[in-house]
Amino acid sequence: MSETDRAEQDRIDAEKWRALCARAHLNDKPASGLYMASKAVAHAPKWIAAREDLPVVSTWIDEAEEGMELDWPDLWNRCLTEATNAQVLIVYMEPGEVLKGAWIEVGAALAVGVPVIGVGIEEFSIAKSGKIIMAPGLDEAMLLAQMLLEEMNINSEKTTTN
Repeated sequence: MSETDRAEQDRIDAEKWRALCARAHLNDKPASGLYMASKAVAHAPKWIAAREDLPVVSTWIDEAEEGMELDWPDLWNRCLTEATNAQVLIVYMEPGEVLKGAWIEVGAALAVGVPVIGVGIEEFSIAKSGKIIMAPGLDEAMLLAQMLLEEMNINSEKTTTN
């Protein structure tokens, strides 16, 4: 990529960043943390470990073991509430996986203005909608989420002190 192309890409990325922050939380509810949308059993251990560094609010990860008895109405209520009240949502998919509930969580989050970061979903039309910021990998997505959370918290602190 030439320097000119890279500068143009950085400008576009900065515009996307500002747009994400500007449209965050159209629902005017107090927001908190990072919601992870992915295959449950396959990735819950990663999200539990991520709690050491980031405020992961997804409670489904604590009951994602194979064969667990679930209270499905309670689980869905929590997932939708957490996804729509999150400050940021990451949707994560690895090759060969089929997402199901994660798409519902993504749609709910987008409907209320929660910024969504996507990893591994390039083949789906929603990735081309301009509503999701795409990250090339999980590390980059987590870094973007951390930066968004910090920016939102700084802006929130400025609003409360003015």
